[in-house]
Amino acid sequence: MQEVDEADVRWLVLLRHAKSAWPDGVDDQERPLAPRGRRDAPAAGRWLRDVGRVPDLAICSPARRTRETWELAARELGPAVPPGSPEHVVGGLGPAVPPGSPEPAAEEFGAAAPPGSPEPAAEEFGAAAPPVSYEPRLYAATAPALIDVVRETPAALGTLLLIGHNPGMQELTLRLAGDAVGDALERAEAKFPTSAIAVLAWHGTWSQLAPGRARLVRFAVPRGAKR
Repeated sequence: MQEVDEADVRWLVLLRHAKSAWPDGVDDQERPLAPRGRRDAPAAGRWLRDVGRVPDLAICSPARRTRETWELAARELGPAVPPGSPEHVVGGLGPAVPPGSPEPAAEEFGAAAPPGSPEPAAEEFGAAAPPVSYEPRLYAATAPALIDVVRETPAALGTLLLIGHNPGMQELTLRLAGDAVGDALERAEAKFPTSAIAVLAWHGTWSQLAPGRARLVRFAVPRGAKR
């Protein structure tokens, strides 16, 4: 795998909120997670931790179901792998991989968030939880609107997580992915269910993000076990 300067790679992680409930008389923005969603959201956090995609910053829609998804996922992220440790692998995005091939090993290119900006997640999630910003533009956002949000990411950050809604999350994935690992793009196009996660990467800066520029490295739908 071709080695690159870790500052040259940006990772964008898109998480659709977990399964929500539809209580009578409740405004759409106030709909809570359903029991299945409360199982799946922590599974999404564990998946991000296990593949080394703990974000430097999370930007979340202010809707209740997205906020609850983030809160439950954040508790499972655990400590990020620090650059320079034996687990920290610096690598390139690699050549195209034929459909059906196994996904590449996770690499961590994250950088620490600069002092100053979005407030950290709630205290009970522990010191390891990344900062989160609740951004009204993510609610019912179109793909172009989401790209505008992503382009505003501080240059020092390596990995950004967006927690939002469909169809925006699916549309953004399909618009940004110029190619993909294995059948990830086909699966994301066929269905982007609740708790789905798309991981995109590209060489360049956040402000340079444009349609077709990124590679869809992973697509997963973590599910929590029924108790």
